[in-house]
Parts: sequence; C-alpha cells; structure tokens
Amino acid sequence: MIKALLFTLLALVVVIIGWHLFFPFLGALIVFTAGAWAALIVSVVILCVAILLAFVFAGAGIFIFGIIAFIWVILAITLFPIIFPVVAPLFIIFLFISYFCRKK
Repeated sequence: MIKALLFTLLALVVVIIGWHLFFPFLGALIVFTAGAWAALIVSVVILCVAILLAFVFAGAGIFIFGIIAFIWVILAITLFPIIFPVVAPLFIIFLFISYFCRKK
C-alpha cells in the first residue's frame, strides 16, 4: 500500500514538474510554426502580386518588382527550406512572364 502511494505521488510530481518544463517548448513550437506559415503565405502573395504587376507595369516597374521578388524568394528559401516546393514554381512562372514581356 505504501509503495503504491509513493509511486502515485512520484508520478504526480513528475507530471507537474514535466508540464512546467514542457509548456514553454510547446509555446515555442506554436510560435515557430506560425512563423513558417506566415513566411509561406507572404512568399506566395509577393510572387503572385509581382506576376500580376508584371502585366500591369512596363519598363522599369518589371525590373523593380522582379528584384524585390527575387530577393524575397532567396531569403524565404534560405530561412525556411520547407517552402521551396511551393515558391519555386511561382518564381519560375514569374521569370517566364518577365522574359516574354521584355521581348515586347
């Protein structure tokens, strides 16, 4: 009976102390996940806006938005390599559109 009581008290202490140690890691995991999703969403939005504006603006506007999009893509891929499969096709589409608009 005493062994069961001591085991239960020890398990309770481990769970309480473990929760206080685990909780900050859970918060950090949520923050990092939200940051990665934000970088993914921002990357897709910036590239889609750059593709749209490549049709609207001509001349120097294409180069300015192209440089901004290129810098953002490289930065996003460097910081969050998991988003490369999402961002790379959009960037390739942007390069093709910029190339064909430049020929006009």
